[in-house]
Amino acid sequence: MSKKLEKLLEKREQLNAEIQKARARETAQKRKEDTRRKILLGALVIEMMDKGELDNGFIMKRLEGFLTRDIDRKLFDFPVQGDSDSTETTPDKKSTSSKKTPESKGANKGSSESQSSERKLADLIRTEVESSSVEIILEEYQEDKKIAILKMVRGVTNLGLKEGKDLIEAIPSMIKKTTETEADMVKKDLEKLGAKVTLKVDN
Repeated sequence: MSKKLEKLLEKREQLNAEIQKARARETAQKRKEDTRRKILLGALVIEMMDKGELDNGFIMKRLEGFLTRDIDRKLFDFPVQGDSDSTETTPDKKSTSSKKTPESKGANKGSSESQSSERKLADLIRTEVESSSVEIILEEYQEDKKIAILKMVRGVTNLGLKEGKDLIEAIPSMIKKTTETEADMVKKDLEKLGAKVTLKVDN
């Protein structure tokens, strides 16, 4: 192979690396903008609920039906899927008022449950707005752990296969900008797979 050809191939590899990094940055920016849009939309819903422009009970009922992950449902004291049996009352119960359905909760506790969930929703949105300031930077990883790393990165970013692959191959790359708590958890999980990860606080 001639030196000229070697240089051209080397230049091509460098260009490919730059393209991957640019794509990763663009993907990260789009993800950041999408998250921001959702947060702002949620903040608007909270404000409209506070002003009585939206029916609180309706919103919370829709939210309960919308949330499928137990970790999310617990944030609003909704019954988790694993505890579905606890929501049923057996025939030998003295009263059906002990059923843990949204309707009976409202009848027994008035609007306190709804207000509690609303506050948690508002606090969650506020926390995301104020605390999403830590960048998770993937510095390096072992090639034999690439698939496992890719799966984990896709899990925390919701990226497609190609986007996730481009992101981790463009190392060092920012995986996600999130709260300090989540960033620490993701960092520990990635390090268990032998990856080198740093956290950067966005001041």
